[in-house]
Amino acid sequence: MQIERALNNVPRVLDRRSRTIFGLAVVQLTFEDGVNDYFARQQVLERLQSAELPPGVSPELAPLTTAVGEILRYVIDSPPTQTPTQVRDLQDWVIRPALLQVRGIADIATFGGPIKQFQILTSPERLRKYGLNWRMSSMR
Repeated sequence: MQIERALNNVPRVLDRRSRTIFGLAVVQLTFEDGVNDYFARQQVLERLQSAELPPGVSPELAPLTTAVGEILRYVIDSPPTQTPTQVRDLQDWVIRPALLQVRGIADIATFGGPIKQFQILTSPERLRKYGLNWRMSSMR
């Protein structure tokens, strides 16, 4: 990956990790203790300028964070009879809402799996029958 190559010689880096999912690549650098955050960010920005990326691709730096920003990761291990969409539905509609009820959990970031979409096709004639206007933007 071009971004990883560009970041290979950033000074005072202890660890480099990268994750790639469709349409997103995340490269995480862990710096030595005592490295000034702004110095580290400047070093990364300078090296990102040398990365040869496809047209329209522009790397960004995430906001300043600490090691306590991500506490737990989990994987949903499902039987082979479940489709990826079914596993994602389980995550979105059962596991995530349950975990968000736990005290101290601020957010759940989900990666992977197709997201179910619902499309509603309306019939203006049928809506009029019930006194509804198909152009209504919200119901009060």
